[in-house]
Amino acid sequence: MENCKKTTTTTIFWNIGSINRIYDLTTKEIQLLTDTQIISLVETWHTKDLNPPGWLRDYGKIDVKATKGTQGRPKGGIILYISKDFVDIVKVKESENHVVCKAEHKKNNEKWIIAVVYIQPDRKDFETILEHIIGDIDEELKKNPKSKVLLQGDFNARIGVLDVDEDKELFGYSNNIKRKRANKDHVINWKGKILCNMTTENQLHVLNGRTEGDMHGEFTFVNSNGKSTIDLIMGNEYLMQDIKELKVLEWTDSDHFPIRTRSCGLSKQVIETKQVKLTWDSNKVEEYKTAIETEVTSGYEKIESYEEFMKIITKVTRDIGLEKSYHQSSMLDKKWFDKECRVLRRETNDALRNAKKTSLARNTKT
Repeated sequence: MENCKKTTTTTIFWNIGSINRIYDLTTKEIQLLTDTQIISLVETWHTKDLNPPGWLRDYGKIDVKATKGTQGRPKGGIILYISKDFVDIVKVKESENHVVCKAEHKKNNEKWIIAVVYIQPDRKDFETILEHIIGDIDEELKKNPKSKVLLQGDFNARIGVLDVDEDKELFGYSNNIKRKRANKDHVINWKGKILCNMTTENQLHVLNGRTEGDMHGEFTFVNSNGKSTIDLIMGNEYLMQDIKELKVLEWTDSDHFPIRTRSCGLSKQVIETKQVKLTWDSNKVEEYKTAIETEVTSGYEKIESYEEFMKIITKVTRDIGLEKSYHQSSMLDKKWFDKECRVLRRETNDALRNAKKTSLARNTKT
């Protein structure tokens, strides 16, 4: 990999439940937010322009105002604050449920597409709303195909542990992303199924529950009625290859917890990644056994965990030539590998899995 200067970008998404809360934060919470380049707030309930607190005045602002009915408080409202680390900040699409903007990072010229979403829990037209949001992102992505896409929102959709890298290759370039997600919220509802089907078809994947800081898939919403994970952060390959951390911040005065991500971008995108593969050679069985015994005997007192034993196995396989290195290129730069190709690849993998299950069932019966 090329030696490139790294640029850290931090984001926070928060269903804030009234923009007035932004004026009553603790010093620690303010410090955390001022260290953040992209701050996305939903359910702000604001219906007019507001004067931001002093610590936000250097940020650019994009907003969608809440809708006011004849009775009760306003519904929705979105505010996106972007720091001066970004330039050319432009709102490209909006609705009462979402806003999509584009921006460019000053330090490394990376282009970003940022989408912020709030879909009310009683909306029956969830699929239609989502189609418009994905369409708006896709339209902008066609203009700048190498943009990092950040999709974040309170979707009021419960996805359990859906969104697994079935291809075993999508996340191969990042050691920080797990193929399988964890989630303390095991519920999957109809909205969750639609959400994951549509986003994965468009190469957008959930970050919750699969990276440092959130390996167990923490709840993002907690109140007296229960707990759930409905606030979700998603990204495309260009963003996911640089993600270092996602953390749910359990602020005690909020039902919805803020979600913080940290990514470390490069001044030059590196698409090709070195991969390692174990190739077994039956002619080296005795050599392997002898090498393992030597390593275990010489370092016996140091072996105190499974991880340490696996390090020995890795060292031996490398020393005796069972480990092969190769370079795996991503599909990122292949213009022919479009949405239709991704859908066909997923259908092929589904058919293969079903065939394997059928074959296993037949073998079990016999």
